[in-house]
Amino acid sequence: MSKMTIEISDHLITPQGIAAILEFYRTIAIDELQFPGLNVFATGVNSSSLNVVIDTRKDEAVSAETVNVIDSFFRKHKVPWDWCITATAIDEDIDIKKLGFNLLYQAPAMYLDLSNVLEIHTVNIKEANDDLHEWIGPVQEGFPSADKGEGYRKLNVALQRIDEKKLRHFTAYYNNEVAASATLFLSDAAVMLHNLATKHKFKNRGIGTLLTLHMMSEAKKAGYQHCFLDASEEGFNLYTRLGFKIYAMTNAYKLIMRYL
Repeated sequence: MSKMTIEISDHLITPQGIAAILEFYRTIAIDELQFPGLNVFATGVNSSSLNVVIDTRKDEAVSAETVNVIDSFFRKHKVPWDWCITATAIDEDIDIKKLGFNLLYQAPAMYLDLSNVLEIHTVNIKEANDDLHEWIGPVQEGFPSADKGEGYRKLNVALQRIDEKKLRHFTAYYNNEVAASATLFLSDAAVMLHNLATKHKFKNRGIGTLLTLHMMSEAKKAGYQHCFLDASEEGFNLYTRLGFKIYAMTNAYKLIMRYL
């Protein structure tokens, strides 16, 4: 992704976005650790983006010993993992590189005020409350994984069975065929959009846009004003067209050197 510019600098918006990210991972995690400025979440799913260290440090240092403890934690759960430096973290990545990490990617964290979002009436978008086999289809294509998204599907089904209310899954249909899907996460003070994906054969038909607008409308009806997301390179232009602005950048790193 090309160089991005921070478009929103707000001492209230940024902490809300970080809080929503932390709450999302805490909701889906099966185990976690905490260190000063570091929140460590394991979901058990075989995807590094679902097993993460959320780094919100300001002045706190991280030692090789701490990295080793974190690495051992994820190895215990037998999952790959990423180290994600968020908006409030240190500005430079020199520190993390010295600890044996390489930069994987940089993703824009985006925000939209829902106050001006119009209510969308559409009959081809349904909320999924079943085994999520239809819902996972677009996710499998949009976010390829070794297990074809099966671990993530099972995790969300398990959360539904314990009546987890913070996660709402939506599926969009085109001529009665599954075309796109996404998740709306309801945190205490804001919502986040996750895993918006459109099947390849249905791209460029505006289905992703309609699905995004539908979820934002649902969030607004539920009384929320603040909406956040972490944009992929493919989805960035869609979100920009809908009015989302970058409030921070998130750097994701992979550990390449272990401390034995």
